Amino acid sequence: MKKEIYLVRHGETLFNYFYKMQGWSDTPLTKKGVAQAQRAGRELANIPFDLAIASDLGRAIHTCREIVKLNRNADQLHIQEMPEFREVYFGSFEGMDGDWVERQIFASHLDSMSDSESPFFQSGFKKTLKFTKEADPYHVAEDYDEFWQRLTPVWDKLRQASAQKILVVSHGLAIRLIAERYGDGQFDLAKGENGAITRVELTDNDVHVKSYAEIHLHGQD
Repeated sequence: MKKEIYLVRHGETLFNYFYKMQGWSDTPLTKKGVAQAQRAGRELANIPFDLAIASDLGRAIHTCREIVKLNRNADQLHIQEMPEFREVYFGSFEGMDGDWVERQIFASHLDSMSDSESPFFQSGFKKTLKFTKEADPYHVAEDYDEFWQRLTPVWDKLRQASAQKILVVSHGLAIRLIAERYGDGQFDLAKGENGAITRVELTDNDVHVKSYAEIHLHGQD
């Protein structure tokens, strides 16, 4: 059994535009965000999807609708909402300015970091989410292990589905975490713009990221 998953980051939202922490909070797509969703839809139009899934957050659902409308199988697709594919939860930092939050998270770690790269990527995702939970005054931000406890069971759910080509619309950090774990270290995870497409191969025993954050698909079988 081999399934192909096309994992798409939602289009730009107001919080993306204002560089605010979004997480489980939700803001609508901007005009640019709708255009990004439609661009992804055109890129995926000829993929005969037999299952369409979105995170249960509005920005992912809207993006998924725009993609499905352009798909060759549009009349057969009904979007399923799956909270497993939500973004990482940022606790009390949700809705706050991203630069300010970054300074709070890394305040006690900046001396060991270079100025040439974002602390977020220098530290690695596991440490960054640990630092975020520690810095969150309420300590309810989602850490690395909590994220994977939520998401890992979804692979078996998809294995049990009859679908072979699956569209999933999710979120920037969630997709980066998937690409980091299952991508064999071959991708530049600092990239990953809104509307980008990541290809995942799901087998009975494995999850493998075949490409990451493409705007135009390359190397299709």
